[in-house]
Amino acid sequence: WRAMAELPGCVGAPLLEIHSRFVTSVTYGERIDIHTTVEEWRGKVFIQHHRVMRGDTLICEGRETRALCVRDEGGKLKAVPVPDFIRSACACA
Repeated sequence: WRAMAELPGCVGAPLLEIHSRFVTSVTYGERIDIHTTVEEWRGKVFIQHHRVMRGDTLICEGRETRALCVRDEGGKLKAVPVPDFIRSACACA
């Protein structure tokens, strides 16, 4: 996410769509791990896949679609193609 600051006028990647599937519950105070990957790059949007785990137990998983956006001269949000330097930053382990 920090790499997006290098893109002039970037406001981030607003959420366009989300799908979640809950498998089991988790209780306040339990340790969980969240695993996120970019599953697919498209021109101006990307699909992220999330898995929430408690050890080897899947708590929930989901996919979300986001668009990389900047503010135009009028102040409105505008989706722009995702630059290679952002794709590269997201590929780091």
